[in-house]
This record gives sequence, C-alpha cells and structure tokens, in this order.
Amino acid sequence: MHCLRVGTTLALGHWAKAGRAENGTMGRYAGQRARAVRGTAAATALLLCSCGAATIQGDSSAALATGATVKSLAAGHLDSLPTGTEYVQVTAFAQPAGTLIGSKKHVPGIIMQEHGSQRLAVEGSPPLDIHAGEAAFLPSVFHTHVNPGPDANNWINFALWPSSAREAPLTSATATVAFATPDLPAGALPRGPFAITLQMVTLQPHGRTEAHTYGGVNVVFVLQGSINAHADGRSPATLSVGDGSWALAGKGLQEIDDGSQPATFLTFVILGLGKPFETALNRAP
Repeated sequence: MHCLRVGTTLALGHWAKAGRAENGTMGRYAGQRARAVRGTAAATALLLCSCGAATIQGDSSAALATGATVKSLAAGHLDSLPTGTEYVQVTAFAQPAGTLIGSKKHVPGIIMQEHGSQRLAVEGSPPLDIHAGEAAFLPSVFHTHVNPGPDANNWINFALWPSSAREAPLTSATATVAFATPDLPAGALPRGPFAITLQMVTLQPHGRTEAHTYGGVNVVFVLQGSINAHADGRSPATLSVGDGSWALAGKGLQEIDDGSQPATFLTFVILGLGKPFETALNRAP
C-alpha cells in the first residue's frame, strides 16, 4: 500500500520544488521535476511515500506491473471542498507566443506544461518558469500565465469545480474543455481538508501498471499513444490521445498498453488527508 504523507512547513512568499473508472467518458486532449506553491502563511508539503506492499497470493502475475514508469509531478493541500456537488474538469490551453492570459481567482488545481514553456506569476510570489513535462500546484490566488516564446505552448489544468461552474465561460478564448466527469455522487469525497496529486505514467509496448485502487476520486488523461483502461464492473475502454476516464475510490484499476508504441498518461487523484493514496491488488480487475 502507498500513502500520502503530509508534513507542515512554514514558508514566506516563495515557490518551492516538490519532489490511474466507475463511469468512463471520452474527452479531447510528460517532468520529473515537480513544483508546489507555498504562500505567505503556513503551507503544506506533500510527499508520496511507500508504506509497504500488498501480499501477493496465488496466481496473480497478471496483476503485477511490467514496463511501467511512474513520476510524481505535483501535489497540493486544499482546506475544503467546493460548496454543493462537484466535478473534475481537464482544461487544455493553446497559448500563442508572447501572450498573457490573465485570470481571476478561482479554484485550486494543478497545471501541467505539455509543450513549450510558461511563466506563472502568482500574487505574493516570484514568477515561476514551467517547462515541458513539468507541473505546478496553483492555489486559489490571483495569477497570470505568460508564454515567453518563441513558439506557441500547450498546457493543461486539472481541478475540482463546483457544478454551478460547469456552464461558466472559460478564462481564455484559447482554452477548451478537454475532459470532464459527470457530477460526483454524494459522499464520493470526504468533507474537510484534502489533497490533490498529479502523476505521469509511461507504459512500454505491452506494458501494464500494477493492479491497484486509489483512496480517492481519480482521473486518467492520455497524452501519447493509447491504453486499455480496465476497471471493476465495466468492460475495458480504449483511450487514445486526448481521451480520459474516471473512477471512484476503491475501484480496482489497471492500465495496459497493447500497442507497438509507448503510451503516456496523467493520473489526477483527489483524496481526504489521512486516506491511503494507493493500494496494490493481487488480482487483475
């Protein structure tokens, strides 16, 4: 089993480096170095850590990982959930060189730079340059995104939103909703403080992840190649570039690359503090 270990640190106005579905739906639209924002008050540093491994019994070879690489990109701490029902949205941005996207204060999230670079300026902190394959936790503060060029860039935002925001206009004309879950069922997420994390998983041809469950709601979003997403209670779903799927906590999951090319996908997880982050299974879903 793997868990999310939380330690509290104190920092003043600076950036700090940090460090797979119940209903599967399709959408459109990796970074070893990850970063988190520490604000002007006490901030939470999150560290993915190993808490031992599940005991493997019987013929469980199909549940074991092979040809899989996992990188932790970013994580952040949120004090509370949005009011009312919630959903997870993946928003894709295509920003021309030399342009600025101004943003009002909105829900916290994690941004991941897919191509090019950007300079993220957050109120009360020095600017942060984010390059392709890197990610950052963005708290609920006023901020801007600048593409310093020389080429257009592409980046993705993962966030938990109140359902009332579903029809609201996006923050930029260059933004599109790449993937969104339905409204999450009541009780899917615990009240109180929780964490969000983003990982990048690369599968070699015919590779697979370890069969596992997450301790919270998770979203998978494919960046490269294609995968077969297996989950308890449903048929396997083939996900290609720009496709996504999601799952509730406790669902048995496994992702498999049945193709001849590597595949890369992102996993966004939302879970209550103190919950087990990930638990290995001794069976394939």
